[in-house]
Amino acid sequence: MTTPIPSVSVCMPAYDTMQVATCLSLVKLMDKFTAAKIKSTLNTFKCPYVGYGRNVLTAMFLESGFDYQLFIDADMEFEPTVVGRMIVAQKDAICVPYRKKTQDQSVKFSVEFKDNQDINVDNKGLVELMRGPAGLTLIHRRVYEKLMKDLPHLKIKQKEIISEEANNYFYNFWDTTFDKDGNWWGEDVHFCNLIKGAGFKLYGVADGETTHIGNFGWKGKLVDSFKKANGKDS
Repeated sequence: MTTPIPSVSVCMPAYDTMQVATCLSLVKLMDKFTAAKIKSTLNTFKCPYVGYGRNVLTAMFLESGFDYQLFIDADMEFEPTVVGRMIVAQKDAICVPYRKKTQDQSVKFSVEFKDNQDINVDNKGLVELMRGPAGLTLIHRRVYEKLMKDLPHLKIKQKEIISEEANNYFYNFWDTTFDKDGNWWGEDVHFCNLIKGAGFKLYGVADGETTHIGNFGWKGKLVDSFKKANGKDS
């Protein structure tokens, strides 16, 4: 049986302008989608609060009826092949972990594993995560459909400047919060907690290379940080 070709809604929240390298990555990706006959659309939303922007873009995605939402932040550089691997994996939620923008250029990734979890990268280069960053993340619509059913109190009553139909899907899935010890959690951590609570798993492409663009280019692969931690610095 032939696997149906999925549809992908590319969503880009932006605080400011898109980086040139991100634009080039995006153009190459959309070309690959066209060549593979993958139905796709691109939605952007400029907002100083990225969590709010993600909520607006999620409403637009759900209203579209597309299969997958692909978040690409405006400061990410990547190769289209890694997105292809995310789609082929057919996971509920999967991201490409990227380096934190540390001033000392130290190699730190925005990921968390379960306590005492053995970090096992499978033969497809994937690793299960407890929490991961949203800047290059693919999410199937069934995740949101379950969250809407289980967490109706997250519905946002305020009307955003999007279609009337999209406003029906305007939920606060992406929000900053604090844990019980008073530690601040970003909107991506909050979302990871929601989907874990709903019974979904999050995966990361451990050998996917990205560059997180700022004053420098924080380039790397999560799997290389495992080697460094084990004293196998390449």
